Amino acid sequence: MSKLYPQIMKRSFLCFCVATLTSIASEQYSRAGEGAAEYQIYIVDPPINNQMIQEHRDLPAVCRPGTVLSLMACRGEYESTSFVVETNSQLNEVLVTVGELTGDAGTIPAGAVDVRVVQPCWLRVTDHPGRMNWVLLHDPALLKIVHEQDKTPYSAGMSFTRRPVDTEVLQAADVAKRQQFWLTVQVPDDALAGNYSAAVFITSTNATTRKLTLKLKVPGFDLRKPNFEYSVFYASKYHNDKMRSNEYQNMAAHGCMNPAFHDSVTLAADEQTLDFTVLGHELDLREQVEMAAGGPLYFVSSGPINAGTTGLSNTELAQLTARVEETVVWIRGRGYSDVYFMGSDEATGEKLLEQRPTWKAIHKGGGKVFISNYGGFFPHVGEMVDLAVVTHPSGNPIDVANTKSSSPDSYLADVPTFPWVTNPIDWILDPVTHNQFNPPNYPDMIRRVHDNGFKIFTYMDSLAGGYGIPEVQRRLRGLGLWMAKLDGTMPWSYHHFRVGPHLEAGPLHWSNFHSFVLRGAEAPFDTLAWEGYREGYDDARYLATLQHAIADCKKNGTHRAVTAETEAWLERVPTDVDLNDWRRQLATRIDALVRRESN
Repeated sequence: MSKLYPQIMKRSFLCFCVATLTSIASEQYSRAGEGAAEYQIYIVDPPINNQMIQEHRDLPAVCRPGTVLSLMACRGEYESTSFVVETNSQLNEVLVTVGELTGDAGTIPAGAVDVRVVQPCWLRVTDHPGRMNWVLLHDPALLKIVHEQDKTPYSAGMSFTRRPVDTEVLQAADVAKRQQFWLTVQVPDDALAGNYSAAVFITSTNATTRKLTLKLKVPGFDLRKPNFEYSVFYASKYHNDKMRSNEYQNMAAHGCMNPAFHDSVTLAADEQTLDFTVLGHELDLREQVEMAAGGPLYFVSSGPINAGTTGLSNTELAQLTARVEETVVWIRGRGYSDVYFMGSDEATGEKLLEQRPTWKAIHKGGGKVFISNYGGFFPHVGEMVDLAVVTHPSGNPIDVANTKSSSPDSYLADVPTFPWVTNPIDWILDPVTHNQFNPPNYPDMIRRVHDNGFKIFTYMDSLAGGYGIPEVQRRLRGLGLWMAKLDGTMPWSYHHFRVGPHLEAGPLHWSNFHSFVLRGAEAPFDTLAWEGYREGYDDARYLATLQHAIADCKKNGTHRAVTAETEAWLERVPTDVDLNDWRRQLATRIDALVRRESN
């Protein structure tokens, strides 16, 4: 059973209390008389999209009138849906509650559904701040936009109204014009396959109660792990164990099972002996939230073992090798396979060549080397880089368009039409058509890395975590990894470099667009981009499950015609496929093959 499942039970009790109050409110206000406020409901379909909702602009095309929220999710999977409430007059004390999910197969507790608002925030959209729905909160009053007229680049722009710790469940709040709600179902590990439904009530003290229907389909198969590694640059400054543990748990819940370390091996007081205390404690915290030992570890900042160091003497290189040997032994003793040390960040040309002696010493000690790079490393150090984490070829054009635009609103309106947004995978598969930015030949580079027996990830794909294009995050982290034949992803960044948590009420800077989450006093606040990361991870799980079913059929020599047709279908999947439709088709084909094998 998932370690996160107790949260469902805790939310179940809280939701029971809220639902009881909602029932009373529903009965009291469902017969609101003349003068009651009116409002419209719009389903956001798909919820992960590139058409950002801004409170001061018309709703985008993904928002359509409706009353049904439909989901498909396997056991243990998280899946989200969203809707918008829009009114011409203020709604007082608006609350959304969800009943238990019931169906022929049984019941899923109401606590399996988490309801939050998608809160407008002030974010660096271009080189100027802008407003868009972005942060997921239970308490709509916790984060407020301020300084509306402040056009200074990188303005703080928003403020926590109290100590930034979210509530356990959604809080009632007034809605002056528009509010977007975000519902996430975590299907229990023991749920039976079948179709479920639940009532979703929208109540207000001055408006008629509305009822939506949440429909959930739980397939009859379980998802496998993806065939890719999911990491992230995790440079967030340590605050305390509670914060660290909450952040690791949040990563695990989004599929990011192996974040890169920025603090690892240290030196003892004698400045000679290696000290693994800090690293051991970090691994303890990770392993407690399902980040199990077994794979490699990635050290960005390695203290006394710095893969980016140049000009070392023979004595110093020998010492480096000895330290690497000691670290490898310790790491493997903890149950991990390998340890990678990061070279100089984004180095090119001569700066890469200068690191060769250091990397040779690391290899001699049994360690491995990884780099972040723009893709031009191969002629210089291609035979020495065990893992290349390369930029996505759309990074430069995004940055150029971003810095040239002085209007965040216009930029956000144009984003869905940009070529690197409409089809970002093509920028990897066919870089020749985008050679105005002089990208490397990605297919050739990926092939050559694999020919050497090494791995290649991406980062800065869609430029960075805080960009207003969540669907691109999803497309590149599932379908994109598979089509480009990449081994994993390590984007920048979980939270931007060395930024401490926000501990008190008051204004805050979130001037960069590099962060997947917003740090609070005790735990991170999710964003739409981070939800997109998880959706890409889940796409990869569905794909891996289908590929495994195909392999089983081929191994057993069964269902040859269906297996061949399914393989041919996979080969025809276009880079711009509708991802929700693709996942439904994956599920249908998995179900067919699994049922055939079991019969």
